Amino acid sequence: MGFELEVIYLRSVAPLEAANEYSWSLTRATPTGSDIAKTLEETADNLNVMGVGLEMYHSEAAPGQVSG
Repeated sequence: MGFELEVIYLRSVAPLEAANEYSWSLTRATPTGSDIAKTLEETADNLNVMGVGLEMYHSEAAPGQVSG
């Protein structure tokens, strides 16, 4: 059994602004060195430290949404 986690990363909450504007499964949603890529790498590292295996992640349908 596995679980799919979906989260939305925000650049700002006032005003509300998503971290990116790309749609489902586009690799350009997380370009190397971008803020969203760095945040995803940190998230993946922290999940690993907690013993949660992350096989992959990709952008989802909503702006700033990531599934892993």
